Amino acid sequence: MTTIDSTRPTVAPVAPDQLLRRVLQANMVFSGLSGLLLAVDAGPLSRWLGVPAAWILMVIGIGLLGFAWQLFQTAKQSPMNLRQANAILLMDIAWVVGSALLLFTGWVSFTTAGWWAVLLVADVVALFAILEFVGIRRLQADRV
Repeated sequence: MTTIDSTRPTVAPVAPDQLLRRVLQANMVFSGLSGLLLAVDAGPLSRWLGVPAAWILMVIGIGLLGFAWQLFQTAKQSPMNLRQANAILLMDIAWVVGSALLLFTGWVSFTTAGWWAVLLVADVVALFAILEFVGIRRLQADRV
């Protein structure tokens, strides 16, 4: 007779690059949707946010679409390219720092909604950066 030990849960092994891969994919979706929205609806959004010219948002949107494509390319690689992942991490950090500069220097006279939108997007990007950092460190530790 065979007995089954149900006291020990069965856990599938997790690939060391799974966290980083999933974070890059989530960042890709967020950046792609944000880029599409900014590129397609730049005029109304510029008025709502308080950005002086719609073309600025259109350029940012197109840049975000390119960034989303790079995220896709990096996330699908096996093995993961740590140099590209670190470059993405640095770009996310630059986005957060740039957002803080825009918010706290007064270079742009955002509307209240614009101020909050920039802050919330920066918070999401900061979360991606933190998770990317953890994912990169896990992958580095596994490769040693």
